[in-house]
Amino acid sequence: RSADKEWEITNPVRERSIFLDYKTYTLTMVPGGRWLLAALSDGSVLCYDLEDPDMRSTVLTPPRDDPNGDLIYDLTVDIDQSNATLSFCMVNYPSDYFNLAQPVTGCDLTIWRINLRGHGSSAYLEAHFLHSFPATELSTTILSVSLSGDLLARLVYTSQFRSYIEVFDWRASTALVHRRTVIFPKRTERPYSVVLLPGRQLAFVSIRNVTVYDIDIMADDRPIAPIIPQSPSEVRWALFDSDGDFVFQHHQSSLDTKAVTLVLTSNHRMIYHLTIPHNSDSTPHLVHHGKTTQEYCFYMVGREKAFGEKDKSTLVKVGMAHEPDLGTTECELNVSRIPKMSLQSQSRYFPPPILSEDIGRIVTKMDSHVFILDTYRSPVM
Repeated sequence: RSADKEWEITNPVRERSIFLDYKTYTLTMVPGGRWLLAALSDGSVLCYDLEDPDMRSTVLTPPRDDPNGDLIYDLTVDIDQSNATLSFCMVNYPSDYFNLAQPVTGCDLTIWRINLRGHGSSAYLEAHFLHSFPATELSTTILSVSLSGDLLARLVYTSQFRSYIEVFDWRASTALVHRRTVIFPKRTERPYSVVLLPGRQLAFVSIRNVTVYDIDIMADDRPIAPIIPQSPSEVRWALFDSDGDFVFQHHQSSLDTKAVTLVLTSNHRMIYHLTIPHNSDSTPHLVHHGKTTQEYCFYMVGREKAFGEKDKSTLVKVGMAHEPDLGTTECELNVSRIPKMSLQSQSRYFPPPILSEDIGRIVTKMDSHVFILDTYRSPVM
């Protein structure tokens, strides 16, 4: 395939950078790789067209009315698969904060509808406000948010080192009442991420395993933090328990008509594809694709492509074959403009790079600079 041939190119086609003079910001690349969204510390969202030679930015959504500069905002998108053109819902939410002594204000979960307007080089994204409701408590960190239709799930980690998962009907939640259900993982779990699944199910990714929960019937509740019970919630599927041998670092989800595939890495070196059927009565299954070695350190993994480092010195692109006997293919990547330390850092402030394997685009950040690598000669559609 042409995408596989393009992935084997050693030198990037383009190396570009964007300067963002903000205290903090987080990045999200809309599936397809053209649109890059930046959530700023004032609560606004900038949009960059990465197909524009100048990569000019536009303000997609405005700053919060009462912004708190100590908050770190993040984004989650939910693509509308039924629409002929690009359309998605986006939730902008505070995920963390710098100064615990400062009161947290302006902490609403805000949902927008984003539509593609125009065609070709004149295309742009347009935002329409849908709903907003307060749902953030003091002394908590929002580790992950998943959005699917009318459901919004968020993974909350408290200052007492406990976690819980709230699933909202966001259209029916207000400042006075939350229509929600709450899931309580085992206390021993070190939480990482949540993913809403078809059939009113939810996948919970912890540091050592993956579990699936049924989403119970929601009820109207007071908009306060739930009381964490002694007993954890009932698990539908315990999909993968590493028993201490593995550490999951990140995941991506890929949605098709029959199943959801979660891509997981263990210690950055081992790659697993976890397939969860839409039919909740069907058993999920885990497959290890390709034979990786200890010399790899993966920063971002898709379904068939991965990007990372070999021997702690060489950037590599790795292609993964879904046939076990074919293993993996490797291509070294010569990069001149991206500082190496921006790829090594795995903190919230310097997250792993973003990979769009459809068009071979890699985006990473360090401090006030965003670096963009185009590794294909031309977009592969």
